[in-house]
Amino acid sequence: MGKRAGMALAVLAVALLLIHAVDIASPVSIAGRRLLRPLSLALSLAALAYASLPLVAPLRLARVARAVEARDRRYRQELSTAWESADGRTAQGRATYSGELVRELQQRALDRLRDTAPSSLFPADQRSGIAAVAALLVLAAAAAVSPRQFALTIGRLARPAGVHGEWISSPVSPGSVRVAAGQHVRISAGTERFEVLWSDRNGVAGRAVAQDGSAELAVGDRSVSYRVVRGREQSPAYDITVYRPLGLADLRVRIAPPAYARRPPVELENQGDIDGLKGSLVTLTATATRPVSGAGLIIDGGMSATGSIASDSLIAVAFTMRGSGAYRLWARTAAGDTLVGAQRYTIAVQEDAPPIIVLDAPEPDHVMDASLAVDIAGRAGDDFGLTSITVCYEVRGQRAVEP
Repeated sequence: MGKRAGMALAVLAVALLLIHAVDIASPVSIAGRRLLRPLSLALSLAALAYASLPLVAPLRLARVARAVEARDRRYRQELSTAWESADGRTAQGRATYSGELVRELQQRALDRLRDTAPSSLFPADQRSGIAAVAALLVLAAAAAVSPRQFALTIGRLARPAGVHGEWISSPVSPGSVRVAAGQHVRISAGTERFEVLWSDRNGVAGRAVAQDGSAELAVGDRSVSYRVVRGREQSPAYDITVYRPLGLADLRVRIAPPAYARRPPVELENQGDIDGLKGSLVTLTATATRPVSGAGLIIDGGMSATGSIASDSLIAVAFTMRGSGAYRLWARTAAGDTLVGAQRYTIAVQEDAPPIIVLDAPEPDHVMDASLAVDIAGRAGDDFGLTSITVCYEVRGQRAVEP
């Protein structure tokens, strides 16, 4: 192994060992690994260039000749003088040396070189080779002790933002989701200890530490991307898409009692609780905060009513009061978003009691002459009032009605 190659291998092996040790002791962040990756590549290219330089650099025989003379004093500048004298490009070569002298110097140097072993002039540098072998052995030992951890280091360095570790048996929940603005998202990853790294589209980033096996993100009104970091393992990136929640405003209620009650309709604003006579027609209108594709209400007991939609966001629902209970309005956008926290309203039905009629005269089983007139006296009442009273009677099998 050449000196340059040995030094290059030693440097690369030591650098990789340092990265492996540091990453295990304190996992390097994604940003740190993004910086380390080009630095590692630059170091590798520099080491390759350093080791390959003798192969591509032009051979300078004059320099080789002086190096031989420096290691073997027997030549006493014979090699360099012979080379430079034969080279007309150098100042020494342009000097006046006889051809006979130059040939004699060259022959003498050639004879001595034939009897000289190259290793005696240029002995191998054992130190760089030993250092390279030692570093490679330590690197191989580290890989053999924990192949998974070593492969994880290489993967984290090669793909800083990639997926590292096993996430099939312990998947991240809920993964990618859509939530209404202002909601909190609770994240779990099948383990007690982990971190959640998140960032939004504006480059704002943060982290959340798991407590009791889950971490909570308050997303506010911005969509974010997140990934779970479990030691040196990191999950795929997931998206939390935030949408403006669907709501209802300007709720209006109109209660129209049955016609027989002869009562005027009742109108309520910004109030959903209903109190009215049984059989009343109730009409609800509200304005949705976003365009909707469907709306209606659900009454306790499974009854429902579908509403009509005007101007994309104005909804109207009508139903007849049959019994007391409660109801909720529902609405849905074309994207499938529904009302967040739909309020529950009450329905109080007033039952219509039958009229009360009391006869005061004549008394029951009253006996009188057939030629006499009978005065009928009594009282009648109703919880919603009376418009008329009709007396029905029968004389000698003949029925009659008197208003």
